[in-house]
Amino acid sequence: MADEVDEDLEPVAPSATEPTGESLGARLLARAKKAGDHAHASAADLTSKVGDLREHAAVAASEFGDLTAAKMGELKEAGMSALVDALDDFNAALPAAREAGYALQGINLALGLPPRVTATFAATDKVTPENVEHVLATHADRKFTLVLIKSLYQAWQVQRKIHVVGLKPSSLSVLIGFPPSVSINFA
Repeated sequence: MADEVDEDLEPVAPSATEPTGESLGARLLARAKKAGDHAHASAADLTSKVGDLREHAAVAASEFGDLTAAKMGELKEAGMSALVDALDDFNAALPAAREAGYALQGINLALGLPPRVTATFAATDKVTPENVEHVLATHADRKFTLVLIKSLYQAWQVQRKIHVVGLKPSSLSVLIGFPPSVSINFA
C-alpha cells in the first residue's frame, strides 16, 4: 500500500500562486487532506482484513482443537482397550508365576499414552531352574505367560549375581507393554 501512488494527486508547482488564485498552502492542505483520507481508507481496509484473518485463524484453531481432541480420544480408547487386554493376559499368567516361585507384591498402572502396567514380584525359595523349566513346559501354549516367567527368571539370575554394599535384592519389577522391561530392585 505504501508503494501505491494516488494518481489524483498532481505535483505541486514551485510558484506561490496558481492562475486560479489558489495558494500553494491551500493546495498542499488539499493534498494532505486527500492523503489523510486515503490513509484512513487503507487503515480501515487493513483492519477489516486483519479481522477476517483473525476469524479464519480462530475457526482453524477450533477445528484443529476438535480434531486433536477426537484423535486423543481415539488413542485413549485404544490405549484403554490395550490396557484391559494386557491385564487379562497378566491375570491369566499370575498362577503360573506363583507356581514358578514369584509372589506378586504390587501393581502400578500408569494411565498415559500408551498406558503402562508395572508389576512388582518377590522371588521365593521355590525359584529354581528345575521348577521354572517345569512351569514353562506346562504353560508352553501361553505366550504371555512364557515371556513373563522367562523375564522374571533371567532378571532373578542377574539379581543374584549383583551385590550392592548395604542393600539386599528386594524385588523385580516388570513393565508390561511394548517393549517390555524388567527392573531389578534393591533395598
